[in-house]
Amino acid sequence: MAVNYGPVANCVGLDAFQNFGDYMALVRNRTSFDETLLRHCQVPICGALWGYGLPDVSGIGVALGYTIATVIGPLLSLLLLASQHSCFLSKPAYTTSILAVLITGLASFFQSAVYFALAVEVATTITLVAKDYEFTTIAFGDYEARVSAIACTICLLPLLYPITILSQSESYSSTIPAIKDTQSKQGYRLCQFCFAVLASIYPFFSESVRTWAPTQIGEGAGDGGVLYVDEHEWAAIGWVCFGTVEYLTERESTILGAFHMVVSLFVVLFALCILAPPALRRLNYRYGEDSRVRGLMMAFCDQASRACQKSPLRYVVLAVPVCLAAPLLWGFWRLRALQRELATATGRDYEGDKWDFGQLIAVTIFVPVVAEMAFVATQGTWKSDKHGKSQCS
Repeated sequence: MAVNYGPVANCVGLDAFQNFGDYMALVRNRTSFDETLLRHCQVPICGALWGYGLPDVSGIGVALGYTIATVIGPLLSLLLLASQHSCFLSKPAYTTSILAVLITGLASFFQSAVYFALAVEVATTITLVAKDYEFTTIAFGDYEARVSAIACTICLLPLLYPITILSQSESYSSTIPAIKDTQSKQGYRLCQFCFAVLASIYPFFSESVRTWAPTQIGEGAGDGGVLYVDEHEWAAIGWVCFGTVEYLTERESTILGAFHMVVSLFVVLFALCILAPPALRRLNYRYGEDSRVRGLMMAFCDQASRACQKSPLRYVVLAVPVCLAAPLLWGFWRLRALQRELATATGRDYEGDKWDFGQLIAVTIFVPVVAEMAFVATQGTWKSDKHGKSQCS
């Protein structure tokens, strides 16, 4: 006697898609949004729509890399500012030693962090362009796209510290070799920072469109009011994929999207403010100081720069990127947890917690920071100037 196992859906081609409307039409044709048939194709549908997580973007090592970068930058900057104006050590040479070591560490941190950011941004941009313009059918779900875009912005925030602090390194000492070498590379760092900001523009716009564009779910959604999938059909897919597992709510999505937009715009404005003074000085050098507008802009930029360097205002300024990074880190880890729960709910192994080659690289990329600091501390390049004066103020 034959055993009836119930209806079986054809799941071929449901593991990835190019166009959302075409994909929903295919799901409707294969499953009629019947819960039994949807559950039979649960793994490919849920992976295509939301994604189970890409270890190269949200793996445990990469996630720790984002977090480590967010901590190291402000920590070194805080210690450097505290050492600069606090003569808490009995011998001036020791104070100068700390300044040299911290400045070297901050410069080394920038080099590690900026290449880490560029790698994440370039990889994310290539993948998102292929997804948004339908060049490929590689599975890249909504959660994976959001995690990648947020990671691009998180990588930029720690770069603000060395760019700002090291631009003032000449005020510490001009006789210490480690600090003189750091000063000579400031222009190079500005170029690297600008490239990193430019590389984050497309992920920012892609995520903004994905968050704020009209929904493709429900009556009247889609191009020309086409109904791609109604709310009941979408709810059936959500139940099959998540079941009792909590997913990102609409409110959480809106808040996360708003913070992502604010932080991205903040970074762009910061880059413009950093580039404005040298650009204005070059214009004045080339065309003469005949423009009153340029003169006023230069005066404003100089006054703002001096104000931000004064204590305690500089500590307030120092806290701004950290405060902006906090909600993005929360969103990143929140989405990562949802990807883990989605993988568990669909019977898959979550690969984001496995320490493989890429995860180790994402953490060890910051090892040169400690190595450079240790090298400077042991080479004697920190000794005080010939007058033996303290470098703290």
